[in-house]
Amino acid sequence: VKGVSGKVEGTIVASEACKEACGTCGGGGGGGDGDFSDDVDNVIFAHDSVLDDFLGETLLMDAHRSGKINYLGSIVVNADSVLPSSMDLVYKFRELYGADMYVGLSPSRMFYPFPWIYRADSYSMDSLDVMQAVTPSGPNEIPAVYPDGDKWLEETLESAPDGSITLMWVAGTTPLQTLFTAKPHLKDKIKRMV
Repeated sequence: VKGVSGKVEGTIVASEACKEACGTCGGGGGGGDGDFSDDVDNVIFAHDSVLDDFLGETLLMDAHRSGKINYLGSIVVNADSVLPSSMDLVYKFRELYGADMYVGLSPSRMFYPFPWIYRADSYSMDSLDVMQAVTPSGPNEIPAVYPDGDKWLEETLESAPDGSITLMWVAGTTPLQTLFTAKPHLKDKIKRMV
């Protein structure tokens, strides 16, 4: 990436540029490990992995890094994007940002009748040279099989104190409808939905 952070004299690795500009944000994990905060909102972000959602991801990672929220993880509801690029991009953004929160794929709703040109945003973005140069490693290594985001949501809510979870939900709500129909008591875990 040329010219990042005002350095026009050379080329630096994209992940180094992001970490230099933003610092790093760690942990979060969530998923029933008792890593909940009493001081700030415990946030779960559900999105469909298109361009605007990656802005949301970076803003949430920054808020987590600065201690304004406890970002537990993301669930990708594959409705408006294309696999595998939609999931791979989330791992790549986490790698660029130095973050390692949970990422899972919801199996609840796999197809949506949006036009291909809109749904192809994730494919087009993942095809950019700068994103192709990112090789997620460690906790951000792209798995052969994506984790089940609906199962993680259920486990996280089961272990969360009542009224402790903020859902930032910008995707189809099918996973919530399915979960709350099967286990209505989990609604009590939600503090608010944004």
